[in-house]
Amino acid sequence: IVFGDWSSDVCSSDLIQSIIEQELELKTTRRIPDLVLPFHRITRDMVDFIGGKNANLGEIRSRTRLPIPRGFAITTTAFDELIEFNDLMDEIRKQKMELDPGDPESVMRISEAIRRLILESQVPKPLEREILRAYSEEISPDGTAFVALRSSAVGEDSERSFAGQYQSFLNVPREEILQNYKAVVASLFTPRAVSYRLRMGISFEDEAMSVTCLEMVAAQASGVMYTRHPFETWTDEIIINAVWGLGTSVVDGTATPDTYTLSKDPEPRLLSSGIAPNSTRMVSRTDGGISEAAVDAEMCRKPCLTEAQAVTLASWGIILERHFQGPQDVEWALDHDGRIVILQTRPLLMKGPEDGPAARSEERRVGKECRSRW
Repeated sequence: IVFGDWSSDVCSSDLIQSIIEQELELKTTRRIPDLVLPFHRITRDMVDFIGGKNANLGEIRSRTRLPIPRGFAITTTAFDELIEFNDLMDEIRKQKMELDPGDPESVMRISEAIRRLILESQVPKPLEREILRAYSEEISPDGTAFVALRSSAVGEDSERSFAGQYQSFLNVPREEILQNYKAVVASLFTPRAVSYRLRMGISFEDEAMSVTCLEMVAAQASGVMYTRHPFETWTDEIIINAVWGLGTSVVDGTATPDTYTLSKDPEPRLLSSGIAPNSTRMVSRTDGGISEAAVDAEMCRKPCLTEAQAVTLASWGIILERHFQGPQDVEWALDHDGRIVILQTRPLLMKGPEDGPAARSEERRVGKECRSRW
C-alpha cells in the first residue's frame, strides 16, 4: 500500500483499517454462486473463479470461435465447498505448521498427509449433482463419453511458473469423475507445488484449484504449437510439433515429434517440415486410462499432418496470438474424422541462450531434431 504524500493525520488508524478491510474483501472475489460453468458462458475476465486454463478455453469458445472439445469448468467455489464441507482448512493449517521448508522429507511427509485428507474427503451432494449434471448436459447425455480432468489452478498458466506441478487424468469414465476431481484438487499439495509456494511466499489462502472437464478426443494425432520460437527469439515463425496418438509424449519430451515451420503471413506458408519416425504412440483404452500401442510401419513413414492441416493450425495460432496479445503455447488434437480442436492455450515463456538448463529443456520439448532441419 502506497500512501504517497499524505500527511500523518490523514493516515489514521481508521483509514489504515479501512484499506486493510478492502484488501481482505478483494481476496473473497473468487467466490461466485456457480459450482460449474459451461465454456460458452466463460471469458478470461473470470480467471479468478476458474483459473487460467478454463478462462482461456472459454475465451477461445466465446470470443475467437475456434473449436474446443465439449466440456465445462469446475469453479474455485466448488473447491471452497469441498474444503469447508470436510472441515479441512484447520487440519491443513495444522499440518503446514509442522512443515520445515529446509527439510525435503518434511515437505514430502506433510504433502502426502494433506493430499490424503483430500482424497479421503466426501464430495458434497450439491457439488456431486452439479458436476454430473454438467457432464450430462455439456458432454454426454447417455453417460458413455470419457473425459479429461485437468488442473486449472488460480495462478497457473500465468506469470507464475506452475507448469507441470499439478496432476491431470485422461480418458476418465463417468463413474470415476468425482474421485479424479478430488485427485486433481489434491495435487495442489504436491511436494513440488508446496515447495514453490513456500519459496515464492504464496500462502494456501491465496491459492485455489479449479478443474477443467473436457470430452476426451480420440486423437489420430496431437501436439504442441508455438506461435513464436521459444528460444530462438530472433525468429518470428510458427513451430508445430506432432505425434501419432495422444500428445502426452510431446508435452513431456519423451518422443521426437514431426516438426513443421510456417510463416506468419496472412495465409501462412509451410517453410519446412521433418518427419520423425516413432514406433509407438499413446492411445485411449476402452476401459479408461491410456496406454502405449504400436504404430504400424506405413504410418511411421507418413507425416502426422498434411500441409493443409498444418496451415490451418498456423492460421489459428495467429488468431490466438493476436487475441491474447502475445506469443502462445498451444496444445491441439486431430481426431479420426480430420477435425482439429484446441485443447489449451497459454502465454509462451520465451527462453534465451542465457537461460541455461531451462532453455535446453524447452529445446528438447520443441523437438530433438528441429535445429538440423531449419
